[in-house]
Amino acid sequence: MNIPVKGVNRSPAVSYQELLDRDTRDPPDILRLDQPVDFGSEPIAASRYTSEAFFKREIEKVFLKTWQYVCREEEMPSPGDTQVFEVVGHSAIVVRQKDGGLKAFRNVCLHRGRRLVTESGCKSQFRCPYHGFTWNTDGSFKENPMAWDFPEIDEERFGLPEIPVGSWGGFVFVNFDVGAQPLAEVADPLPRHFARWKIADCYKSAHVAKVVPANWKAVIEAFLESHHVYTTHPQFSGFIADANAQYDVLSEHVTRFLTANGLPSPLIDAADWPEEKVAELMLGPPGAGRPPTWRRGRPPAPTSPRRRASGWRPRPATTTPTPPTPR
Repeated sequence: MNIPVKGVNRSPAVSYQELLDRDTRDPPDILRLDQPVDFGSEPIAASRYTSEAFFKREIEKVFLKTWQYVCREEEMPSPGDTQVFEVVGHSAIVVRQKDGGLKAFRNVCLHRGRRLVTESGCKSQFRCPYHGFTWNTDGSFKENPMAWDFPEIDEERFGLPEIPVGSWGGFVFVNFDVGAQPLAEVADPLPRHFARWKIADCYKSAHVAKVVPANWKAVIEAFLESHHVYTTHPQFSGFIADANAQYDVLSEHVTRFLTANGLPSPLIDAADWPEEKVAELMLGPPGAGRPPTWRRGRPPAPTSPRRRASGWRPRPATTTPTPPTPR
């Protein structure tokens, strides 16, 4: 396990923990954890993002050895509901069982290796579109239309290869490694951090996905830090404390970063801003379905997020503020 270190390479601005110290209410204990880890500062070789050989190692050691998100539980509420999951050339099917549980299998016909199920949906059986070999939704073998020609098949042992499946908070995961560490152990302490949010009671109202022509690490890294907000999303700099976010390593499998909202970025000149100004930037201009916040008089004309983020200077109460100004 990596050894946590304190106070290494952190922004000189107010820290997340110092913000919690100022709060008039006691924060949850999980927010008081402060576990940064020093991984060193040696450059990462560009070949890790471009090498086909390295990517093949990632397929073997990462994608086929870790828990992969498939769907939400509410997407498969009834017995027979099936989700097809595919990643790096491998395919699995997750099936709701009659007892309410879940099973997952490799999505391959044991006869000629064809993809067994091509689309998600409610299934009463899994019938191969090639030669008609058929399995029950619990994975047991059901039928071979030409059984007379396959005397070597032991139907009792001809079930679909099962792989681990697990769920947490309504999210369903599979793992292609039959010897994988249980999901509950890998996810810990994530469930404890989200206990108060009752994620299991939520549902997915929309699904948006995009295929990006890039190495997977280059894409996912954008969601593991907030330092890019100042440049990529300047319209948020007025109310997101990006550069002074807190990054923690909670286990061998779980990391997190905490970014305070309602606080300007330390990279912009906002020392004299009133709290009402920050609230206006975060919630929208007055007149957008809520009363004015920090000023009185005629409501300002609407401005685009890009213009509101271009820079702010005090003006008469009848004009529109245009925050923020980078240092």
